Amino acid sequence: MIYREMACILIFTVTFVQAQHASNEWRGLIPLHSTKADVEKLLGKPTNQNLNLYETETYVVTLRYSGGTCNENKLSAWNVPKDVVTQILVSPKKGTDTSTLVGKFLQNFKRIADYEVPGFFTYQNEELSVMVQTKAVPNRVEDVIFIEYGPAKSDSRLRCCVPHAEN
Repeated sequence: MIYREMACILIFTVTFVQAQHASNEWRGLIPLHSTKADVEKLLGKPTNQNLNLYETETYVVTLRYSGGTCNENKLSAWNVPKDVVTQILVSPKKGTDTSTLVGKFLQNFKRIADYEVPGFFTYQNEELSVMVQTKAVPNRVEDVIFIEYGPAKSDSRLRCCVPHAEN
């Protein structure tokens, strides 16, 4: 059982380290560039269709998809076709200690303490639009609650223009 837990931690760490080198990518999925078809090829059909929730052996993955281009859907934040991934949220099923990530993946992230919820922290990389939420755990540094991948700063040209209210 210990070997299985160690293998899960190793896989999780490798995923994070790969993400550092591959921008805001998780297992080949990139916000604003990957489609629902890409997701289903990698993860299969969602376990919860309404929440776009997918499960693997080690993760729960929640995705957000575009409702269409700015012209097709006035509520769209991004000018990409319908069913293009806009956000990826990855949560490990078991606690994953951040000490294995600090020297590699999180070195380019800013650490912010949550002053409303003591013991919770956010690591942010605004350039990549990647955020890691953690919590302090006794006998360990911090456990990863989730990692969120959003559109990279370099994709800001795809943002829909929001008309300003007239005075």
